[in-house]
Amino acid sequence: MHGIEIASIAAGGVAAACWFLSARVRLTKVGFGQDELDNVTKLFSDLQKMARWNFWAAALTGVASIFQVLAKVT
Repeated sequence: MHGIEIASIAAGGVAAACWFLSARVRLTKVGFGQDELDNVTKLFSDLQKMARWNFWAAALTGVASIFQVLAKVT
């Protein structure tokens, strides 16, 4: 097994872990009314956290794909 293949497997594994962490983010429930405005801010924060995990997961999946192509070419 070449180093490129190992790097691809590692990047894919870390990407899977990032998506798992994204899925574990609990979203704040928001109801109706003026009293719920604080919860909207918390929900926004939760969604930003989820988006950051998704970004890293997608980026690492792309890196893993590039390594797979390089492994096939070499």
